[in-house]
Amino acid sequence: MKTPLLRVGTPSTGASSSTFSSHGAPTHDVGPPPRTSVLLAQPGVLRPCTGAGASGSLARPLTSSKGAGYTSAAATPPPGSAMRGSTPGIRASPAGAAPASSGAPTEQADALEAKVHALLEAAAQCIAAGDPTGAVDSAKEAARREQRLCGLLEGAGAGDQISLDLKFAVSLGLAAAYEANGQLGEALGVYNQVIRSRLFPQAGWLRLNMGALHYAQRDYGQATRQFRMALDQTPPSYRRLRLNTQRNIGLACVRSGRYRDAADTLAAVMQEGPDHQTGYNLVLCAAALGDADLMRSAFTQLLQVPPYTEDSLAEESSEELAGTAGCAGPDGEPDALHVELQSKQAQADGFILTAARLIAPALHDDSWARGFDWCHDALAAAGYSALAGEVQLARANEHLSRREYAAAVSLLKEFERCDSKQRAQAAVNLATLHLLEAQHEAAAGYADFCCEADPGSAAALVSRGNVHLVQGRAEDALQLYEDALQVDSTCLQALFNAGLACRALGLPDRALALMHQLLHASPDHAEAMWHAGELCDELGDTPRAVEWLTRLLTRAAHDSTLLSRLGALHAKLGDEGEALAYHSEAFAADRTNLEAVSWLGAHHVRRQDYPAAVPFFEAAARAQPRESKWPLMVAGCLRRVGRLEEALLQYRQVYRMCPTNPEALRYLVALSGEFGLDDDVAKFTSELQRLERMQAAAAAATSTGVAGLPPTAALGRITAQRPPTSGGRPGPLPSLPMPPANAAAQQRAHGPPSPFTGAKAF
Repeated sequence: MKTPLLRVGTPSTGASSSTFSSHGAPTHDVGPPPRTSVLLAQPGVLRPCTGAGASGSLARPLTSSKGAGYTSAAATPPPGSAMRGSTPGIRASPAGAAPASSGAPTEQADALEAKVHALLEAAAQCIAAGDPTGAVDSAKEAARREQRLCGLLEGAGAGDQISLDLKFAVSLGLAAAYEANGQLGEALGVYNQVIRSRLFPQAGWLRLNMGALHYAQRDYGQATRQFRMALDQTPPSYRRLRLNTQRNIGLACVRSGRYRDAADTLAAVMQEGPDHQTGYNLVLCAAALGDADLMRSAFTQLLQVPPYTEDSLAEESSEELAGTAGCAGPDGEPDALHVELQSKQAQADGFILTAARLIAPALHDDSWARGFDWCHDALAAAGYSALAGEVQLARANEHLSRREYAAAVSLLKEFERCDSKQRAQAAVNLATLHLLEAQHEAAAGYADFCCEADPGSAAALVSRGNVHLVQGRAEDALQLYEDALQVDSTCLQALFNAGLACRALGLPDRALALMHQLLHASPDHAEAMWHAGELCDELGDTPRAVEWLTRLLTRAAHDSTLLSRLGALHAKLGDEGEALAYHSEAFAADRTNLEAVSWLGAHHVRRQDYPAAVPFFEAAARAQPRESKWPLMVAGCLRRVGRLEEALLQYRQVYRMCPTNPEALRYLVALSGEFGLDDDVAKFTSELQRLERMQAAAAAATSTGVAGLPPTAALGRITAQRPPTSGGRPGPLPSLPMPPANAAAQQRAHGPPSPFTGAKAF
């Protein structure tokens, strides 16, 4: 909803200065500015008296001046003095004498006026060149010289010849220079002085500039007030200026949260002078109010705005390119006007499509799909068939976000009968869905079709690269990601997945460089920050890894995994205090975070603070109720602090969970003996002896089997082992998450597909 505010431009002071038309667009004057109203006396010629007539005509009769205290007798001036009524500094010549030389005050006034014009030109050029400080200096000097000019004319008795136009131009130029330099308060002060002086009838329009300054200061109440006062002083004949002022009022109301007032103002503008920007803003206000009827009405008005070109998006891109061949200029280049119209129409189409995507789910409370159907029918009826197809794609994405994968696939397959471009866009989504369902062959087929149907699409190349990456062909995937970056250097998915491919290939330096490039283009990319931190840790730059993850913490302040990872990094650096703080925050955010729980429990055990370690091991036992090691840790802590009865109960729980745990059996024998439970002692002793005999037999059988194997034989793994960890550090993140075997398991495990294929969400 960002629309440039209307301003009143600085009046031109020369051929190179710029002004603004009534609709806010800059215009350029041609030729030098008109002279001001300063009347320059010719050398030796006095200003004609009241009764003097023009040469060759009869003199106008003189009126009586006796009432004013004058006499008809001419006074004889003293020698060397100026004649009464003549300009000071210009000596009167006697009758019949030759004209005298030019007067000094007149020449000074002419020079000062030219200098003021030159300084205003210099200020305008400094603003255009990006030198606001120089513009302020030139504008201040112009104001000082204009004041000297006024003083000179008043001292010469020619105060009526002071140019108000020049004074207005100087004031407006100074205010514009202050605004360009960021001195908004000083600019408002200049505007207020001009308005309070009441010397300039056109000064009321300066309230547009004052409203824009208040808008920039986020004082939206004052901005609305100034815009309304400017609207009241604008005659009805200035229709375009009045409409633009009303648009400014609507924007100020939106910024201040008065959506109903903004909607009323923008609706009035759409009735008198509709345009795509205002219609889009009206749709946004209706969506903010949650008024479904107003959303329908505003969207209908937006579709009724005449397009800039007749073939906006109704024709395919190939047909548009063929159509531009007839609009080429003499040098073979496209006509500039045609290109401009196409650019404006593309912007208008963006407004329409964004508005449709916004309001479609909110039009009907009982069924969000009906809203998409209504928008699709409205666009098709208005002649925007291509945009109607885009709305159907948005509907498929909405199905995906709601985990309705079957409906999304069915809707996307309907695009097989559409044009090639939209069919390629649907195929990209289908390839991603089949990839997440582990149907690699189908995903590869759709990805190949994307590349063939739209070879210039970066999304198609990224989709094909994702298939290669999942299949373990990281080198081929990296090449496709690089091709996508050749097509579109701003493709964030290609940058991110190329970094994952480099990491899979064992190229952490290159992967880190790609993540830095992605973060330069999108500084708030959370997943790129995570991988940048992990890559820095892999390269041995742990302090830099801490910096990246701390920066990520500002985006996800309560992410338990991130907090525990920061704690592990601080522990690696030897900062036990920071490690304890981060792991404690991770445990507070998620009491099922086993990395944080195990580290905190082990930390208190190392400090021999066994009572403090018990709650953490109990929390781990609740998170993994079938894991016997957590109650075993609780029992060990209780035994060390002398709470033997509670420890015995915990060992009994471990025995029930895992009857073959030798450590639990040993402590059950010892603690049962302390409490005099002879039956339990005999029972657990028998169990322990039987377990030891079984372990000895298994060890003997294993050693015999190893001795009987040939030298080239290899032993297979008998049990699955947990990957080792270091300092509480989790294992490396997978480059691309492998989906479950079926779609139902995928829905439970991962939810809707991530827009960045291969990204690990937090």
